[in-house]
Amino acid sequence: MINTYTNETYKGKPDIVFGSFLFVNCLFIACQDVKSSGGALFSDSDKGYISIDGCAFLDCSAPSNNGGAIFCMNSNDVIICKSAFSKCSAEQGLSMFIYSQSLNLVMNTTDISNCPGSDQDTGLDSISLKGGAQAIRYLNSSSNELSSQFSTISTEESTIFIFEYSFIIGNIGSGIMFFSQTRETDIIANLNIIMNSFGDQGLISFNQGYTIIKNSLLLKNRGNTIISIMNIKPTLEDCSLFENSADLSSLQLLNCITSGKYTTLNLPRFDIYKAPNSNHPTYILELSNQQIPTSQKYSIYLYIVILIAFACIFAIFKAFHRNNTDMPLETYVKK
Repeated sequence: MINTYTNETYKGKPDIVFGSFLFVNCLFIACQDVKSSGGALFSDSDKGYISIDGCAFLDCSAPSNNGGAIFCMNSNDVIICKSAFSKCSAEQGLSMFIYSQSLNLVMNTTDISNCPGSDQDTGLDSISLKGGAQAIRYLNSSSNELSSQFSTISTEESTIFIFEYSFIIGNIGSGIMFFSQTRETDIIANLNIIMNSFGDQGLISFNQGYTIIKNSLLLKNRGNTIISIMNIKPTLEDCSLFENSADLSSLQLLNCITSGKYTTLNLPRFDIYKAPNSNHPTYILELSNQQIPTSQKYSIYLYIVILIAFACIFAIFKAFHRNNTDMPLETYVKK
């Protein structure tokens, strides 16, 4: 049985534990569970799946447990799309804690920001994932702050791991990202990693395995170590590294740029629109079509103006020339 919930607003934890459920355009505001995990949603079923589409989770918490907004254990499939998590907090997995060996996780177009809430600085990892196949694309992680652990994402025991086309901007933590047991078939690529501050655990920490990051921008990050891993020299390939405080000598750089001009990767941008429940000042993310940057727009406008000016001059000259050729011959003869 699939339980479907559409355009609902929850100011307390829904009474949903087992089975499959689908949430579409729902709002979860200040949902909290002081006794169990999952401040807004809790699922423990090996036969169900969870789909969250176009939802927002604000100020949700599980103060003594895991998964400030979402806790999933043993679920087969978890799909999170076009959703936002803000100011959520928990012991581990401030926004979400998902653990299942049979898991198929798809996270697409998701915003995680300002976790934990402004009055807290505790917990482990904004996103905590364990087990199964994990595919994360178009994640926007910004302004998450943890003094003790990884402020963006921690993933362990995955069978497949894909993390790409994402923005990691302005996060603060002992570390920013943690990846465990990655393989050569896994993908970590096409990331904008900008202005993060980190401690001893590094900007990116690997436990073991294949350590390569491709086609990414690392810009103005502050800390001692870009990539932390024991006894292996990690590799950056086709990346751009500018104005990072960490020493790059511990890295193997393949076809990387470390000086000159830089631009952010041409990734789809996040546009913000009002949630369907228009009575609430809540916003959800939507991927926009690629747009021309403002500076390029001005150049194009100037080019068009110049073309129009030349066309006008040419038209005036042509009209003047035609008038002269149509004049009687006598006008050219001196009297």
